[in-house]
Amino acid sequence: MLFDIQNNILEIKDLYGDIVRQFDLSDFGFGKKAEINHAASTRDRSTVAISFQVVDLDGFKITKRHNEGILLCDMNTGDINMIYEKTCHDVMFDKADDGKLYINTKGTIASLCIANKEITKIYKFRNFVEAPINMKQSEDGKYLLFSKYKSDNRVLHLINLEANSLESIVGITFGYDFINNNEVIHSLSSGLKIYNIQGKKNSTPIPNASKLLKLAKDSPYVHQISEALHISGQDKLILNDVFAPHAFLKRIYFKVRITSHLKDFSKWCSMDKNFGDFQIHFENPLPYGRGEMYTYGDFSKEIFVINDGYDNCYIYDGDKAYTLEQYRPIHIN
Repeated sequence: MLFDIQNNILEIKDLYGDIVRQFDLSDFGFGKKAEINHAASTRDRSTVAISFQVVDLDGFKITKRHNEGILLCDMNTGDINMIYEKTCHDVMFDKADDGKLYINTKGTIASLCIANKEITKIYKFRNFVEAPINMKQSEDGKYLLFSKYKSDNRVLHLINLEANSLESIVGITFGYDFINNNEVIHSLSSGLKIYNIQGKKNSTPIPNASKLLKLAKDSPYVHQISEALHISGQDKLILNDVFAPHAFLKRIYFKVRITSHLKDFSKWCSMDKNFGDFQIHFENPLPYGRGEMYTYGDFSKEIFVINDGYDNCYIYDGDKAYTLEQYRPIHIN
């Protein structure tokens, strides 16, 4: 699902641009400068939670806060309610319990019980953290992944929710996801690594782009990359990055970036979870490898949504590609 706000109206759309539900936000001060920090949905898409702030800005500096918190939107009845009235940068439904949210509020990761609005602190950062931390939860609900910046590096952390313990996985990361309940795939500046949670060790199935080509040598798709690299003249393309992994169903998706002094583009590719069956799906619509992937669908058909980090979505459903401007994806845990 996708969302946008225009003239105090929150629109929830499906992936083909049809409006599913509208919500009137007049009572929450959205006539001023409103900013949506994050949006999440339950798996059955019956409830959407949106973290927001209504502020006055001087450039990028917030000069006055008018309203902020989390809105809970019932997709069946059209009801909308404020369930939290403080700053919240990230929001995500618990995989096993639709009545619980995970939130990041002013440097504290906490769980929020929707029924009684009770807050349970999980982890408090040493320093104030205002940027999103991109939380992800394992399928069994036991672990929580998040990342935050430290000394200009994006550090990947893992929380054991049962033991309430924290560990750092890697000092620099360019994307991450759970492959299963015990393995996390993540990328450095180039290459893909797998972290084994129980063994507390990293392995490197694809250390660089050269290894990728060797693993994919029997794929009917690999010639598309090989041919792109063999361009005559001075504008020689270089396959230099494999990054931004995303696990969905039985496959691992990632970006392959190809550059020269004149060109810079990337392709979204995938392999099975044994790093075989290499496929190329589509060229990334954004330059310099930008864009985050969201995946929807079932085992018969995947739908890919690439968000540019602002208010535009690029959607690929396997048959065609199209753009929905001014809309952003809703995260389904």
